[in-house]
Amino acid sequence: MDQSPLVTEAFQKALGLALSEARRLRHECVETHHLLAGIAIEGSDVGASILAQHGFTAEIASASIEVISQAGPEHIPAPCNPDHSQRLTDVLAASVKQAESLGHSKAGTGHQLLALLDDKKSAAWQIILSRVGDPDQMRQDILSALQ
Repeated sequence: MDQSPLVTEAFQKALGLALSEARRLRHECVETHHLLAGIAIEGSDVGASILAQHGFTAEIASASIEVISQAGPEHIPAPCNPDHSQRLTDVLAASVKQAESLGHSKAGTGHQLLALLDDKKSAAWQIILSRVGDPDQMRQDILSALQ
């Protein structure tokens, strides 16, 4: 995966893990809830640390996705390259804008998580709300960690 000058390696890794989650569940499109799982599974950057601090592990992320969405068809014809949903595309763009607004040269998983917290109509928001409880506190924790 080519490294974009605007995003960190962890950002790219979380996005790749989101794609893996979508494929594992045989979903045709990578959505915000797959990205949330990707951030948690990535495990080493700010986003994963904040999620873990709030009791949201990679296992909980994967289980939450399975609960809110049904697995796709039993077989995906090769080659399988699920497209990003428009909502996810917007979240990724918002992640870069979050980084810029904070004066950061690159967006990481903390910025991805901030962008997910801003999208209150997404499946990721619903998972965060049901599993974490206080998204405002999570936002403050992310901002503190990114300082």
